[in-house]
Amino acid sequence: MLSKIYKIILFCLVIFYQDISHSKIFEKKSFDKKNIYNYFSALVSSNNNKNFESLNFFNSSKVLKESHQSYIKNYLFSLILSGKINQAVNEVKTIKNESFANFFEAQLLLVLDSLKKRKYEKSAHYINNLKKHEEEGTFEFIISNVIEDYIHLFNKKKIKTNSEDRFGKLSLINKTLQSCYLGKLNTETLFKNLINSEEQGNSRYLFFYANYLLSQNNIKTAKNIFEDIDPLNSTLLISQSKKWMDQENYYNFKKTFSCKNPSDVVAELLFIVSNLYSTEEELKMSNFFLNLSNYLNPKFKFNLT
Repeated sequence: MLSKIYKIILFCLVIFYQDISHSKIFEKKSFDKKNIYNYFSALVSSNNNKNFESLNFFNSSKVLKESHQSYIKNYLFSLILSGKINQAVNEVKTIKNESFANFFEAQLLLVLDSLKKRKYEKSAHYINNLKKHEEEGTFEFIISNVIEDYIHLFNKKKIKTNSEDRFGKLSLINKTLQSCYLGKLNTETLFKNLINSEEQGNSRYLFFYANYLLSQNNIKTAKNIFEDIDPLNSTLLISQSKKWMDQENYYNFKKTFSCKNPSDVVAELLFIVSNLYSTEEELKMSNFFLNLSNYLNPKFKFNLT
């Protein structure tokens, strides 16, 4: 534990030295002992997954926001991990030195904010900035390209013609949800293909398939989906879906998700990314994207269980 703390302190000292050496707007006021102590404490708390404690320390050293580039990225992570997404968006929008927000997560926030507000022309602008960072990692590449496809879908009301099946099952999920959004005739077939690619009783997308069928008033087929489902051997989402279906509480499906709602659709992508990070045991990044997913679709409470 101590060695981790020492590494964090050493890292901060290096970053601060670089910022001081290159920043033309550095002020003595920001570089005092109290601010440095609070910033170091924020990073140590964050490293120990004490998100709210970390956020308090960041808020106490906020004067560093405009003079130290490393501060804003760490601060944004703390805000998002604490569930304060709107504040994080506002921090990016109000930063005076725009180059300080030139990193993947900050640009992603701007994209998601504009998508949630259905300002798709702005989304198209922000996605170009986001894609400048797509080569930074596999997840960055996948996220930026899939969201670009969704922005095209929401803005032009059609599926991008050069969209390729390059992301395996994720591509099938995206194609299914895009067809559902447009109300295309092949939507049910795509859902069946998606369900068949998973173990029947544990398929998350049984819920989405039933959701689609109910939106088409095809109640009989929707009920048949859950006939052979064993709630004890299924996920909470599928078990609850079966209960809703048995009790004919069809409205609960619509209340949780709609493929006609752009925010709900992109939220599902972010949930998938969260799971991918979880399988890589990168829990901080997993929680980061889980909170972003909840920001876009807070109705989907099952994602938080």
